[in-house]
Amino acid sequence: MKKFLFVFISLLLAIQSFAQIQEYIDVDSKITKVTVFLRGAQIERTGSKLVDAGISKIRFSYLSPDIDPNSIKVRGTGAITILSVTHGIDHLREGRTHARVKMLEDSIKMIEKKISLNNIFSLALDEEWKMIVAHKQVNNNMGFDIEDLDDLAIYYRESLKNIAIDKQKLTQKNFSLREVQSKLRRQKDELNAKWNKATSEIIVEISSKSRSAARLNLSYVVPNAGWIPNYDIRIKDSNGPMTLNYKAKVYQNSGVDWEDVSLKLSTGNPMRNSTQPIIYPWRLSYQEDYQEGLYRNDKTDFKRYYAEEDGAEEIMLVPAGVKTLEENKDALTLSNFTQISPSQVNTAFEIGIPYSLVSDGKHRDVSIQSYELPAEYRYFAAPKLDPEAFLLAKVAGWDKLNLLPGQANIFFEGTYTGKSIINLSTTNDTLDFSLARDPAIVIKREKIEDFCKVQTIGSNKTETTGIKITIRNTKSIAIILDLMDQVPISSNKDIEVEVIEISSARRDEKNGYLNWEVKLEPAEVQTFIVKFAVKFPKDKRLNL
Repeated sequence: MKKFLFVFISLLLAIQSFAQIQEYIDVDSKITKVTVFLRGAQIERTGSKLVDAGISKIRFSYLSPDIDPNSIKVRGTGAITILSVTHGIDHLREGRTHARVKMLEDSIKMIEKKISLNNIFSLALDEEWKMIVAHKQVNNNMGFDIEDLDDLAIYYRESLKNIAIDKQKLTQKNFSLREVQSKLRRQKDELNAKWNKATSEIIVEISSKSRSAARLNLSYVVPNAGWIPNYDIRIKDSNGPMTLNYKAKVYQNSGVDWEDVSLKLSTGNPMRNSTQPIIYPWRLSYQEDYQEGLYRNDKTDFKRYYAEEDGAEEIMLVPAGVKTLEENKDALTLSNFTQISPSQVNTAFEIGIPYSLVSDGKHRDVSIQSYELPAEYRYFAAPKLDPEAFLLAKVAGWDKLNLLPGQANIFFEGTYTGKSIINLSTTNDTLDFSLARDPAIVIKREKIEDFCKVQTIGSNKTETTGIKITIRNTKSIAIILDLMDQVPISSNKDIEVEVIEISSARRDEKNGYLNWEVKLEPAEVQTFIVKFAVKFPKDKRLNL
């Protein structure tokens, strides 16, 4: 009787434990749509399950461990009511074995089989060696003529030598195989450390009045994904249009592969703080003298604190050393299937065909759009900084292309000429694309030694400077070149700048910039002269 009671109680406990294990209903969900932001990505999953009447807990498993819990949103269809949504980390279940890990494991096993087979061959050679040695001992006891002994010695020598060589080859093969095997194991361990982490799970508690099918749509944001704008600029010649291929370097390291998903690229960034800045009153007061060493030159050293975006308005002044919040923290391509969907604050590029992306953090190029743009081609040179001329393509209407700042690969006349940067921080109607250096335009900037001199009169010193810029067009066609140089400007009333000659340049009085529009025929040479004098106290030094 006691034995029967013990078995009954154990059975009840087992049933109770099984019921607890079966508390959740696991749903096999699939990623259907991904919106990749400049930083971060929104994942959308769908899953359906037949549930009984009453309250059920549906579990989405094997999710990214880096889900932002605040971003989770669940919608459902069917005769159900969503009661609650709970997110947690499942430390007991690791992510599913990745395809690359499985491939590495298969390669490691194949190498192990080869090593084992080589070891068997080596054992066979050892037995052959023993057999030959034993045969030699038998023959020594039988007696042979001298000539027969010579032939026998040659036979033994060659046989044992060949066995030793074969054994050495097998040893070397096994050594090489183990080296490869060791590398594969290190690669597998590295990938396992990256992918086989604790996974995330989301439990959705629902209520149903009757047995029905529940279809749930789950969305959440992961931070370790994003895209970087990138461009290809292709120009057949300087008389035709410019082709601009707008691309995105997309990456994700969420821990879960995206397979055949509907992909959208957005210019938004949910990782950034969206709270508007507050400007506080700027109250001026006299500074007291502090102990030397606390502040440099007995003044508070300030640095400007800007919003995260380049070119944002200045918000406040923060004392140096104080860390701000930001400081702490011809075949078809996809562009043929991309639709642009502008909104009030962001632009989205929807890829019209399914796309897959492995969770390995590597950048993959995705074509967004391709534009053929009419362009005006001109040259630019600032020989004070660089002695070569740069070919530019000036494009109008660029603000309608939904471009972002980024790096561009330049292909001119079918040849890759290097990289350039697309800089959108301009208010001009045209955007300049820097295409290539052109060594066929020879530029020389040199001092006019006879004019350069220093004179001291009384308490002042006057330095005069003369510069000659020579430009030669060695091309077979005429060109237009925008030439830029400068004269100094005074930042102190004791410093006087006199501009003597600038060869009819357009002069920016405020900044001291000099600009010329130079039209050069083939083999033509033009010269430009810049002369100026600077007067300042003789006990001072200037950066002339």
